[in-house]
Amino acid sequence: MIVRIPIHTTGHPSRPTLLDEIEKNPDVIRQRTALPECNHFYFHTINEILNFKDEITKQVLEVRQAGYDLAWYSNATCGLDPELCTELEYFEYQSGSFHEEGYATGVEQWSGKSNGLILPGKTTKRSRLGPIASLQEAGMLQDFTYSLRMVRESADASFIQQQQQVMDYLEKPLEYFLKLERDLDINIDHMQNHGVQHYAGYPYDHSLYEQTGWSLILESNDGFNIKNNIQPGRNESFQTKPMCSEKTFRTIYNCHPFIMIGEFGLHEHLNSLGYKTFEKFYGCELADFWPMPYVSDKYEKLPHVVEQFQQNLVTHKDEVAEMVAHNKQTLINGYNTTKQMLLDTNEYVNYEGNVLNLHNYSWAVVSYRNHNGKEMLPDQTNLPEKYIDHKL
Repeated sequence: MIVRIPIHTTGHPSRPTLLDEIEKNPDVIRQRTALPECNHFYFHTINEILNFKDEITKQVLEVRQAGYDLAWYSNATCGLDPELCTELEYFEYQSGSFHEEGYATGVEQWSGKSNGLILPGKTTKRSRLGPIASLQEAGMLQDFTYSLRMVRESADASFIQQQQQVMDYLEKPLEYFLKLERDLDINIDHMQNHGVQHYAGYPYDHSLYEQTGWSLILESNDGFNIKNNIQPGRNESFQTKPMCSEKTFRTIYNCHPFIMIGEFGLHEHLNSLGYKTFEKFYGCELADFWPMPYVSDKYEKLPHVVEQFQQNLVTHKDEVAEMVAHNKQTLINGYNTTKQMLLDTNEYVNYEGNVLNLHNYSWAVVSYRNHNGKEMLPDQTNLPEKYIDHKL
């Protein structure tokens, strides 16, 4: 049994290095004192993308060369050296954890309906506002169940800047989108926390998936290895394959067929994990629908795809029902495989004097939190006893 001490960094030049965290961080030093002769450390980069990939890799090597035992876990998007890092399909695992552990409730089977659901989240991306505007111009948005909340003022000026750049590209003023605003299962104003749009995807109202028949998934990113002009220095080639977030896996757990807008290769990536995707119901070749949305497209083809997709859901109802049932079971199987892999390490993490096995730490502590503190996850400051192996 190995007990590890968690350490953190972002790789940004302004942050301490991993070696500095181990040797100079007072909290880490305190934990090392509580765990005599402990030379084992835990580090994760399970967020959506891994910025400063090369710098973090260098720091991990530096820690190991100094004689420390460091376990590094990361979301499986970056093609990291398996000798240095264990990669997880983290958001698949996270969705399975939340639902299977009883912190979220999903629907049991597909509703069979043909009306759509859109939960766009942040309004600072073309892949969010672009589809909304395209469907509105076609007179179709009113037929969707959707949410939308624009940033009016923000503690972080970059949110205003990014949103304005998207609106300028779409040639739509703020007033255009303000008229379309709508809340659904959460109060988006509360989730924004002074205009910083961050909602981890949970909690949510699963009845939205019962009342609708499919989802238009607007993923977190819409083109990897494309320069980020708003935050220079963060445009390293940090991904080697597309990333699916909770937006995709929550949809799958709730038995929805879907149209996906996001990074190139998303459909193929899901297929490689065993999932069935629905592009054959789009009514056109995928390359024709999805030429390069981040760079050159305003989603003019989306209304046609939506119309064809909804018709095909009715025509191929039995096949769709089989596909969504298969996908949900594939997610549960993927979750169970990752869970067992983490348990089989026989490794634990010390968190505030509570020692948790690697599985419980990875979902109950590591997972994103909402900025406003409204959570359905275990309280990190008062974890339930069932998740704690022992206390120091």
